[in-house]
Amino acid sequence: MVIGWGDYPFSRYMDPPLSTVRLPVVEVARRATQRLLSLLNGTATEGVVADYIEPDVMLRASTGDGSR
Repeated sequence: MVIGWGDYPFSRYMDPPLSTVRLPVVEVARRATQRLLSLLNGTATEGVVADYIEPDVMLRASTGDGSR
């Protein structure tokens, strides 16, 4: 089993096609920008902020799912 990160365009054309994990980059950037602006404006909450963004898993043949 082989899995990559980022779902680069060439991943699906490898032999076998590479399964990958990707984060929704736009959502990550949006949340980071909101956090930065709240820090700059003095409206941020105290302490460390944990935020979870569900990754997408693109299963392809490199994990044995059988698709090509």
